[in-house]
Amino acid sequence: MGGHVRMDKDLEDDPRTLYLTEKLLDHWVSLGVPGVLRDSLREGARNAAVGGLYRLWRYADTHLKRGDLLNLPLPALAAVTGWPVTTLKHFPQSWLVEHPDGNVQLPDYSDKNALQVKDNRREKTRLRVAAWRRRQREDGSEGNALPKRIGNTNERHSDVTTGTGSGPEPEPNQKNPPTPLRQGGNGAHAPANRKPRRIRDASLEAWRAAPAAIDQIRGIDGRTWDDVRSMLADPLVERAIVRIGEGSFDQGCRRIAERDRYTASRVQGEFREAYEQMAEQEGEG
Repeated sequence: MGGHVRMDKDLEDDPRTLYLTEKLLDHWVSLGVPGVLRDSLREGARNAAVGGLYRLWRYADTHLKRGDLLNLPLPALAAVTGWPVTTLKHFPQSWLVEHPDGNVQLPDYSDKNALQVKDNRREKTRLRVAAWRRRQREDGSEGNALPKRIGNTNERHSDVTTGTGSGPEPEPNQKNPPTPLRQGGNGAHAPANRKPRRIRDASLEAWRAAPAAIDQIRGIDGRTWDDVRSMLADPLVERAIVRIGEGSFDQGCRRIAERDRYTASRVQGEFREAYEQMAEQEGEG
């Protein structure tokens, strides 16, 4: 693992952190702290929650095993984090899962934190380029974004007039005849594999619906990813989540829930591509 521990800048405002804060306050009150002091102690409890998360992730950065597993039961983990076991048992499942054998798992911790600075920089560049290319495909302007090099300079400008009538006028259909318009396309610049506009619009709405449902569920005690299914009106959304989870609905939900500025574009792209493929197949059927 690397020599640094990743802490997102909005961690203290994350709903999961606020949820842990309330659980710590519940524990303090159970130990005899007067309930009237709850509000005045909330800031201190949130600092304790953030500090406990740092201690957990710092420990995991060194001792995490294959499969994001820690060979450590909750009582021992309580000593690492400084939190009581009762609070650890209410931990958001997107951050920590207790297995029947007593060990715990930190879902997707390795994928999220193992990248070094250079890898992060490369990944951001790749995602930025991929997002730019996707935008060009969606608005049909990919061919207009940069000049296309055709032969040498003289050849590229051989058919261009000055606007005064002094240059040769191009003959109709002399070269580069425009291709017929595809549905939702833009003439010669429409990508050959571009999906119809209605499907692309539907995939965008589907992407908005999936994270909205998942973000409502994550970090809430007693709720599972199965609860997301009842919130999805479009059955293709559920199938797209399964697709990006490599056959697992829970894994797909976790990928969406754990998206960040480094991975959001990639997850969205995979989700929309899966949705569009299935929508097109159903349309053909």
